[in-house]
Order: sequence, then C-alpha cells, then structure tokens
Amino acid sequence: MAHCAYAGTLPMATVMSLRNYPFSDELDVAFSLAATRMLGDHAGAFWEWGGGDRVFESVTKMTSLYQQAGMESLVQMSPTSLGAVRPPEGVVGTSFADSDVRAQYLQDIERLAGLHPKYLNAAAEINLFLYLNQGEFEHFQSLYQEAYERVKAISPATQVGLSYHHELFYLERNFELPAQLGPQDFIGFSSYPSWTVYKAVFDSIADIPAEYYGWIRQVYPTQTVLFTEIGWPNAGDGSLADQADFVLALPRLLGDVDPELVVWTLLHDVAHFRVDMLTDEAIAVLDSFGVDPEVLFAQLNSMGLLTLDGLAKPAWPAALSVRTPPTSLGVQAPAVPEPGGGVLLVSMGLVVLRRRRRKVAG
Repeated sequence: MAHCAYAGTLPMATVMSLRNYPFSDELDVAFSLAATRMLGDHAGAFWEWGGGDRVFESVTKMTSLYQQAGMESLVQMSPTSLGAVRPPEGVVGTSFADSDVRAQYLQDIERLAGLHPKYLNAAAEINLFLYLNQGEFEHFQSLYQEAYERVKAISPATQVGLSYHHELFYLERNFELPAQLGPQDFIGFSSYPSWTVYKAVFDSIADIPAEYYGWIRQVYPTQTVLFTEIGWPNAGDGSLADQADFVLALPRLLGDVDPELVVWTLLHDVAHFRVDMLTDEAIAVLDSFGVDPEVLFAQLNSMGLLTLDGLAKPAWPAALSVRTPPTSLGVQAPAVPEPGGGVLLVSMGLVVLRRRRRKVAG
C-alpha cells in the first residue's frame, strides 16, 4: 500500500526541446526556457554521442541557459543505440574494447564533467545495450569505472551514475547489475509504460498498480533514485487524455519510490525521430521485439507536454499540478496557460529574453 505521497507532489523536470525547432528564434528559446523553469528547479540535456561536437555544443548552451535561469542540470550521455556502440564520426571502432572508442568516450565524459552538472548519467539505458550485446559487459564495466573517477576529479560535487530501462530491468531481474558495474551516486530509470495499457497488461492507467514501480524501494531501500526519462505519447495508440491521465497518476505510481528527480522526456513535441535514421540492423532489432518503427517514432515524437508550436496539451496543466513548486522562483501556483494561448509563457519568455539581452549589453 502506498504512503501519503499518493496525494503529494513530485520534483518534476523536463528536457527543453525548443518550440518550432529546427526553425526556433530567440523568442522560441526564451519561451521554452520559461516553460522549463515553471516546471521545476532542474532540467535535462541529452547527448546522443554519435552526434559529436554539434550535439555537445547544444548541451553546453542548454546547461548555460539553465544556470542563468536558476536551475540545476541532469546531463545524459547516450553512447549506444539498439545494441551498437555509436561513437562520433571519425572514431575507429565498434566496441568499448577498441582503444579509440574508449579514449573518445573518456574525453567526452570529461567535457561533460566540465559543465559541472548536478547529475551526470554516463550511459542511458545501459541494460538494454548489454541485453542486446552481452559480450560488451566487461568492456563497458571497466570503462565506466574509469569514467566515474575522471568525472569526480573534475567536478567532485557532480553525482554520477547510469540509467536502466525500467521494464527490461524488472523482467530480466537485473537487480545486481548496478553493483556489478561499479560506483553510482544514483540509480536512474527510464520508463515509457503506455504499452502496458495498449497491449492489455492493465485495463487502464488507473489500473496500473503502485507496485509497478514500488518494487524499486524493496530492492534499493536507501539509494538515490532518479527517473531520468519518463513519458507517455498522444500519437499512435495514445491520446491527449491518456497522456494527461498518466501525468496525474505519477504521484500515486511513484510515491513509494520517493525519487529525487522525475524528468518528463520532452517539453515540446519534436519531429526528430525518423525511420530513415535507422540502419538495417537497428530495424531488425526492433522487429525482433515486435515493434513497428513508424508507430514507435510517431509515439516518441509526441511525448511533449506542449505541441511543437508551443500550445499547451492537457498534460501541461496536469504536470504543473503534480510538480513540487520551484523553490527559487518564490511562487506556489503560477497561472496555467490556456491551450492555444500561452500568454503567460510568452510574457515570461519576453522577461527572460530581456534579461539576457540586458546582461549581454551590460
């Protein structure tokens, strides 16, 4: 049975995907930053490692904006994809055993440490990679342990850890994996549980039991737990109503876990995920799981709390209602932007933009 957190709030955050991306202007950036700030005291940034310096520069800009807005950062590295190592272009090797891959990974982890984030996830959903490529376990284990030490040498206050695909972690009973991989200041989980309703594991969101996540505290009673990614789509089998209902259910579902941070996967919808980005090998992996990539990517692109052009979905006021109010803003209940309006967000964005311009001019 869940405790009083059922009726409580959660330390919510999101990844600041930009309004109107890739055609965002300064006002779009300010709008997005203001919305991210309304949600909480933290925000996320994600480096798909294969994107190289271009994506790292984007992460650097995002964390700088977060700092200016009074937020702490969770920075995540994703060095793998569907069982394959994905280093930046020009790096020789396809394994964590390859010297060039190891050297580049450690160099890039050091670059992320130099941003001094509050949290650094050194490899997103690492159990999915190891499940698909079990021969890499020992190579990654030694590499991660060295990466942990390097981050601590550069930024001692940064909490370093790894994230795990929640559903696979439970089904595979990966309970010993964190201890086997080495020191972790937090245990992170990603979770996209819409399939449990749409594949009839549960009849509805209301029927997902608190134990679906509550087992985490039984296995890890004292460790710091983060939900580094969590989301529900409104495309594919999803709907706007279901997305909002899932957000509203989060305090009930996560109450027993008492996570230190809950990161909703996207602020705005995106047009980022495309099937033509996949290799034949990646498509084969998805097919082995019975996943249609067209449906999957439509769902991933629709995870935002706001539409791509900045309109509030029902999930947006839902998120504001369940989030712990941002402490440093000194506000308890900021007004909720009306769907299709967003007047408050625009006005907040203009304030942020003016402050940034004033700071540059000064």
